[in-house]
Amino acid sequence: MLIFAELVNKNTIKVNLSKSFYNGISSYFRLKDTKGLSELLEIIEKKETKKDIEYILRCNEINVPEEYYVSDEHNLKAPLSYLSYVKTEEFKEEFYYDGDDLGAVYTKDATSFRVFAPLASEVILHLNLHGAKYNLPMLKSVGGTFVLTVELDLEYATYTYLVKNCGKWTEACDPYAYSATANGKESVVINPAKCFVDSCDKYLSEFKNNVDAIIYELHIRDFSVSESSNIKNKGKFVAFMEKGRNYNGYPTGIDYIKSLGVTHVQLLPFYDFGSVDELNQFESYNWGYDPTLYNIPEGSYSLNPNDPYSRILECKSMIASIHKNGMRVNMDVVYNHMFSRDDSCFEALAPNYFFRIGKNGKISNGSFCGNDFDSLMPMARKFIVDSTQRWVSFYNVDGFRFDLMGIIDYKTLNEVYEKCSPLRPGFMMYGEGWSMPTLMDKKLMGTQLNNKLMPNIGFFNDRFREQIKGDTFEPAIGGYTTGNKYDIEIVEDVILGSSKKVKYGVSYLSPNNVVNYVECHDNATLWDKIGFVNPDESDEIKTKRQKLNLGIVLLSQGISFIHAGQEFLRTKDGEENSYMSSDEINKLDYKRMVENYKVVEYVKRLINFRKTHTSLRETEQKEIARNIEILHHNNVIFYRLKKDGLLIVINPELTDYNINNPHKIVFDEFGLEAPTTTLVPALSIVIFKELDGNE
Repeated sequence: MLIFAELVNKNTIKVNLSKSFYNGISSYFRLKDTKGLSELLEIIEKKETKKDIEYILRCNEINVPEEYYVSDEHNLKAPLSYLSYVKTEEFKEEFYYDGDDLGAVYTKDATSFRVFAPLASEVILHLNLHGAKYNLPMLKSVGGTFVLTVELDLEYATYTYLVKNCGKWTEACDPYAYSATANGKESVVINPAKCFVDSCDKYLSEFKNNVDAIIYELHIRDFSVSESSNIKNKGKFVAFMEKGRNYNGYPTGIDYIKSLGVTHVQLLPFYDFGSVDELNQFESYNWGYDPTLYNIPEGSYSLNPNDPYSRILECKSMIASIHKNGMRVNMDVVYNHMFSRDDSCFEALAPNYFFRIGKNGKISNGSFCGNDFDSLMPMARKFIVDSTQRWVSFYNVDGFRFDLMGIIDYKTLNEVYEKCSPLRPGFMMYGEGWSMPTLMDKKLMGTQLNNKLMPNIGFFNDRFREQIKGDTFEPAIGGYTTGNKYDIEIVEDVILGSSKKVKYGVSYLSPNNVVNYVECHDNATLWDKIGFVNPDESDEIKTKRQKLNLGIVLLSQGISFIHAGQEFLRTKDGEENSYMSSDEINKLDYKRMVENYKVVEYVKRLINFRKTHTSLRETEQKEIARNIEILHHNNVIFYRLKKDGLLIVINPELTDYNINNPHKIVFDEFGLEAPTTTLVPALSIVIFKELDGNE
């Protein structure tokens, strides 16, 4: 590029002239617009770099975002770019719209369109109504928006926005649209009043504290795709509505999940994502962590992706069906990055605005997906808040699991909670608080290190995961349950809700902020991990280790989290990152569920035990300190719940352990009525009712 011109502030322009043309020398510059203006600019600073000469020029006040050109004495010219200016405080304050009418607001008589395009000199509504196409100029309005009202019944009309930014035309879907054609080619005008589905809230029991949640993480396609599911509509939203399915007489599908007793189903992303062809769903597989249209359900999960109502009604019906079965729905959301920055509607509408940019135009890539969404920009923050509110109020989701939450700033996350929690009784919010290398001040990040700035938000506890199961990223390194028992004080702390900073790691304000887990969709399944650490052990011993992990998750202070199939020894054949692997690898295999149903029954009893003992679900650290005692002898942990007179003994050793005094068994791996005993079998958890208050 021989010449590049960009706005620094409304009275200052920076021009770079390449040394390859007249050595980058120009004695004067002019500013021109499309109406005949020609202003001679004052050169106030000149600096030579390796490849060009940089000029700082003073001008009369620029009327952003009108089109301007800068020319030099050799008549080289370049459009005036606003791409750096959008990140200035001056721009952010001037171009902000706080209204609730972004997108297409439908009535039978008219539809009003409003879009945020702060850099645009022109915006055209490209409308397709019953096969007739129209290009309708939109009017510039407040806060960087353009508006247009079309006084016709536009139901089912498709549309895009044609946007002219700095002299260049682009086309974009509407990020606030309710629906779209297959694969998000065009936005569609719908009548939201036609999308009513009974939320079935009456089937939900009261939910007050995060620690009462037992979360079951599930991928919509995995849930039903196996032949063993006996579900007709495989890989679809409506699969969750199919009752009475079974494999060899054992329940599958929604009946199976209900039978476990979990309280929340956490669904991997089901907004519109980019990696699966909605018209050919089974050509490829993906978890869905590649958003394209955040406010629209994914079309590949719909029976008819080209019907704008189908995906909405089926998605709402899925959520209602889970509610009808007594469970809440937490939605996995990915507001930290998108499938493609360059192809996103946000970049087309407002270049450089919605994505995080560092010094000298460096693209922030803390997500390792090529882009980071910039929640610090006011309209980006507003979009995240507006979008989450729509999923809660329109679709009736009960909470959010935020992917890579640390890339989002904590103020945005707090605002999401503040705006969404009044809309839905029992609303909960949690996420991955990892410190990712995004270009943002660490003090602002929504990380677990900053958890005390987000008292209502939970965090996945990687210290729990690493100490109990073993190193996630070193397959052969085990943890407390798999043969490495070196940090017993940390193990005790994570069981008690991670309230102390023991040796290393994060301490939390409350057990309500801590998500305890050893397996999720990421990385190897627990069964595969146990095999990596102990490859020569028998399946019988590995099964005991699996049960030991599940027991510690469900008996610890904090929020319990289980990955689907973990309760029946789910395997992915050693695949540690199955985000685009085959259905054969990822499917929820109900045949394996039947083969390992004794473990399923063990988990069901654990879940019931947790639900019936409030001392396992303390909400404050001071209550844990007052009512719970934990100690160890060698590697065996004694976990005493004083209020209930219970003693939980966790034995991770390959040999049996005898406690000092006889106690009555109230829970063990066999589920049998048992007399008083002193024996805790190898690799097991036994819960005793204390007879004399002594161990």
